[in-house]
Amino acid sequence: MLTLSAHRQDECLQAALIDVGEHQVRVFLSITPGTEVAARFEKVVDADGNGSVSELESATYATNAVKQLSLQTDGVERRLELKAFRFPEWDGLRLGTATIQVEAEASVPVWLDGVHRVRFENRHLTNLSVYVTAALQPETNRISIGRQQRNDSQSTVELRVVVGVP
Repeated sequence: MLTLSAHRQDECLQAALIDVGEHQVRVFLSITPGTEVAARFEKVVDADGNGSVSELESATYATNAVKQLSLQTDGVERRLELKAFRFPEWDGLRLGTATIQVEAEASVPVWLDGVHRVRFENRHLTNLSVYVTAALQPETNRISIGRQQRNDSQSTVELRVVVGVP
């Protein structure tokens, strides 16, 4: 029987989706540690070293992950706040089959018609991670995403956002 797997085993995969809305920018971050880095990853999260993750430890981890994200709109730094997180059981993380979900949000002023720039950077666990970053299609027709320019590692993306008539 042939078994196929596309999961990176020797790195932590971080996938960030950027959602540009009318009054906020949301970041949906999925973090999947590979089996070969799971023990190192566990040391980051399991502060008391007891082999399980408490609610406090998972909340602390999610809060710290968000603190290592940066978001700017038109060159102005916006504060991302943790809105939600889901932390799976350790067994799935150790096997590379589970993903941590983190949602953060930053308030932005109402977008004026014209071209804007959104810049996102992920500096979380740079020594363990590979990154994928992309923008979601906005829910409103008033906002559209143009060019998405990424750095080589995809830890940083700059979005061209067009509001109203371009």
